[in-house]
Amino acid sequence: MSSSAGRSSTAFAIVLLVLATVATSGRAAAHDLWMNGGSPQSGRVQVGMALGDDFAPEQKGHFRSDLLDALTLHGAERSWDLLSKLQNRKPATVSFGTTGEPLLLDLVATEQKFTLPADKFTAYAARENAALPPVDKRKQTVSELLRRYAAIFIPGRNPTDTRLPPATSGVLGLTLTLLDSPQLASSRSLRVRADLRGTAVPNLVLSAFRQDAGGKASPLRSQRSDSHGVATFAYDRKEPLLIRAWL
Repeated sequence: MSSSAGRSSTAFAIVLLVLATVATSGRAAAHDLWMNGGSPQSGRVQVGMALGDDFAPEQKGHFRSDLLDALTLHGAERSWDLLSKLQNRKPATVSFGTTGEPLLLDLVATEQKFTLPADKFTAYAARENAALPPVDKRKQTVSELLRRYAAIFIPGRNPTDTRLPPATSGVLGLTLTLLDSPQLASSRSLRVRADLRGTAVPNLVLSAFRQDAGGKASPLRSQRSDSHGVATFAYDRKEPLLIRAWL
């Protein structure tokens, strides 16, 4: 990984998110962690971390860099550990050089415990169309461990370069993989495959959000993966697209 002159004319980013509960039945609050930025400028890329509900950044506080377990940049042939380069600003940011190839930056957040009133848990599960077991009516609260995973696709200098970095390594073995290069402007769709330890995950709800120039996200559509674990989203390549999955 090195710095070089040049600028990409592509201003979009693809963000893939996996949020996984790892304890008792159910899930915690719909609090997303994602990355913004990623468009190369004069051979450098700066990416910031954001935290909030449904991709609306919190106005109070910020995501602390010490809450990450891993931050890795992937190229077509090698990877770099960037955790030590993360700057604990508001928001936390990381900056690195690029030779112009397509890249994928992914992160794994530290496990955190959440406790929700049982009725709020039920409401979240219904809103996300999550296939979760019902809450025991005798319980007043549901406690969980939650780990967040996110990845951002960084376009290369050459829009016709359709190479994709290696598949992303989601938590608990759940992986979201881009099957189409977001740089291929002639395509009007984007396919994402979900696997769990190498096996396709059918009927998994994936939700897409479109992000405008001001950073505001709006729901685009939610759909379930097919028998091969694949979901397809319409995408015009003009604005950042965020895709979220829960396990």
